[in-house]
Amino acid sequence: MSMAAEVPHAGEGRVSPPCSGSASSYRAAFDNLRYRYELGLTLCDIRLGVEFSSHPGHIHGGLVATLFDEVMGHAAYRSSGRPMVTTLLRVRFIEPLAPETDYRLEVKVEAGADGWVNVNGELHHDSMVAAASASFRPLGGA
Repeated sequence: MSMAAEVPHAGEGRVSPPCSGSASSYRAAFDNLRYRYELGLTLCDIRLGVEFSSHPGHIHGGLVATLFDEVMGHAAYRSSGRPMVTTLLRVRFIEPLAPETDYRLEVKVEAGADGWVNVNGELHHDSMVAAASASFRPLGGA
């Protein structure tokens, strides 16, 4: 059964996820993320301020990994219609991200076995600056 047929392929959405504890420090980065949906893709435009720098002129890599996890998890949930948890996340950093720069995160979801979902993402400016792959399983599932 194709999960893609159950979910619209085009449109827009906005998410303001609840954060608490250690995640609250990233709240401003994720607050009001705006998604666009195209055939087979979830797109999210991102611009991070200097407050997310680890070194002058460089966005912290942990924030970039968390951003991939957040957007890819949203796409996994949207494609499956079920709450999902991350079981594996791999991030490849190609170029450092600069603050106050526009980036686009492009995510593609592939259905897996037993409700699991595999997701691939690329973060672009003029060229690809980072890529990630992740696996998600349904919340409460084995």
